[in-house]
Amino acid sequence: MIVVLVQNLHLTNILNCRQVKHLQRFLMLQAFSGIIFFPLVNLIFWHSNPPHLCRRIKRYEIESFIKKELHYVVVFCYTFTMKILNGVTNFFTIYKSLYTFLALVTVFAGLSYALAFGGDESNITGGLLLVQFSPSVAAIITKLIYDRNIRGLGWGWGKTKYQIVSWVLPLILTSIGFGLIWLFSFGGFYNTDFILEAQNNLADKLGLDISSPYIIMLVLILVNSTIGLFASFGSLGEEIGWRGFLVPELYKHFSYTKTSFISGVIWVTYHIPILVLLIAPRLEASVWPLLLFTMIGGIGISFILAWLRLRSGSLWTAVIFHAALNMHLQGFFMNLTTETSNLTRYISGEQGLMMAIVMVIAGYLFWRKRSLLKL
Repeated sequence: MIVVLVQNLHLTNILNCRQVKHLQRFLMLQAFSGIIFFPLVNLIFWHSNPPHLCRRIKRYEIESFIKKELHYVVVFCYTFTMKILNGVTNFFTIYKSLYTFLALVTVFAGLSYALAFGGDESNITGGLLLVQFSPSVAAIITKLIYDRNIRGLGWGWGKTKYQIVSWVLPLILTSIGFGLIWLFSFGGFYNTDFILEAQNNLADKLGLDISSPYIIMLVLILVNSTIGLFASFGSLGEEIGWRGFLVPELYKHFSYTKTSFISGVIWVTYHIPILVLLIAPRLEASVWPLLLFTMIGGIGISFILAWLRLRSGSLWTAVIFHAALNMHLQGFFMNLTTETSNLTRYISGEQGLMMAIVMVIAGYLFWRKRSLLKL
């Protein structure tokens, strides 16, 4: 840029006085327009106006000047293009395992969703089970491609205290969320039909004759917290991919905050077809509020799960948390709550506003403990 300004100042010495002010406007424009724009301005200016402004400039000086300007443009364009290409190449080289994993998840989950919702309703259960295991299959294939093994997914148990936190915390969070729902009458407590059905099941399958509805509730919570975790084995299929592979891989390149946020957005996006094609129609609710609340709550949960995974070094913290959360939400609290108005379907439930708020607050508390994580 300095070279061109010097050239222009040299040219001003051979212009007459009436032309200097006009030329100065172009010099100021060059000073602020940068490397891409000012050579083009010079080219247009000197090429389109030589009869009027450049009568005292020799022809070969104009041609030489234009050639130099074109040279600067060509060199810059070449350098800029090469930098862009090198940047893109390096970008995909650095994040190649992440892109491979996400591409595989997209393919496997897409095919599984097509199986679940593209045919008879009898295919939904099997198709959704395949959807749940798509992240784990993608993670294992990606590890085999780049590392030739499946180590580093967090197979170790880690410290038991983190597993206990993962086991107890979902019950605490769901109890707070639904307690507020019942307190503010966004949903009714309790569903007598659900309790009656549970009473019959406990009597038939476990031989327990319990008449008190509150004792039945405590027994259901205990069952969901123990035997029920094995019934929610689909959480293992998800967490091998999401927290076993994705979170540690993201953490190699990003901070805990970015890792939690990115993994949360990806995790929720993966669930969108279920929400749109299954949950919203069953609730007879508008899908957009549910999408918003699910995204907010999912990101909040991701801050919790990422912290537990990175702090403990164990995949099983995420598996236990995910399984316990599913059992308490889907297997107990949502069934225990009755609908009091149209707001119930938007505020109550797994995709409701109340649980989203509770999860964001819990995620924020874990975020404040981010300094305990290893860099």
